[in-house]
Amino acid sequence: MPDPIIQLVDLHRKFGTNHVLDGVNLDIYPGQVTVILGKSGMGKSVMLKHIVGLIMPDSGQVLIGGEDIWEVGRKRRRELLAKISYLFQGTALFDSMPIYENVAMPLLETTSLPEKEIKERYQRVMELLDLGEISSQYPAQLSGGMRKRVALARALITQPEILLFDEPTTGLDPVRKVAVLRMINEYHARLGYTGVLVSHAIPDMLYIADRIAFLDEGKIIFQGTPADLLSAQNPVIREFFTGVDSSCVSLELLRPSILDSETQTAPPSV
Repeated sequence: MPDPIIQLVDLHRKFGTNHVLDGVNLDIYPGQVTVILGKSGMGKSVMLKHIVGLIMPDSGQVLIGGEDIWEVGRKRRRELLAKISYLFQGTALFDSMPIYENVAMPLLETTSLPEKEIKERYQRVMELLDLGEISSQYPAQLSGGMRKRVALARALITQPEILLFDEPTTGLDPVRKVAVLRMINEYHARLGYTGVLVSHAIPDMLYIADRIAFLDEGKIIFQGTPADLLSAQNPVIREFFTGVDSSCVSLELLRPSILDSETQTAPPSV
């Protein structure tokens, strides 16, 4: 197995008296999709914000490519974090901006690329996600599924090595939830980025994950494959799976698109 591209080493973070992360150790490997599961309010999103440099730990290390982002200088930290894009929960699109400005913003705000190249990148990523001519429209004019794809386009336009997803299916009905998971799976297969998703949604996430990590009470209590997770005997994990209906519509819809060996060429419908 290759060396981890991201490592969290004995990570601690408190907010007031609440010890949200209490010695987190996690390895994330390049080219894989790692899903971080756990109950709501356990600190999964806080972990993502540490990885992307939005929160500084009280103690411990955040390593990207073996380098601690808080030990290197500011310039090198920016270079390391430039490898990462973050798909926020709820899309975090700007309602007052047209779609072009929303998607191109990371390049417009943080690079000196010429306008022609920015427009070319914009066009490529919009075609990749089958978004059509919506440059002058606003987020409020789009469906929930299209807003998810626009948010993914904004994350992809920087050509990241690592893509973080914070609860990407929250608030979607079962059919659109499955469509978003198909989209993540398909574009991971096409582009080969390293994906990190946090979620409390099961069993759907098991079908797009290469590895699973389980966060409970501020610690990672499990790391392994989805098959390993299903056979884990830890009582916390078993309780988490209590009541899951393995015949739910999400599973039946996911199986043909994600588990088939044939590669799909058509973009997912979201």
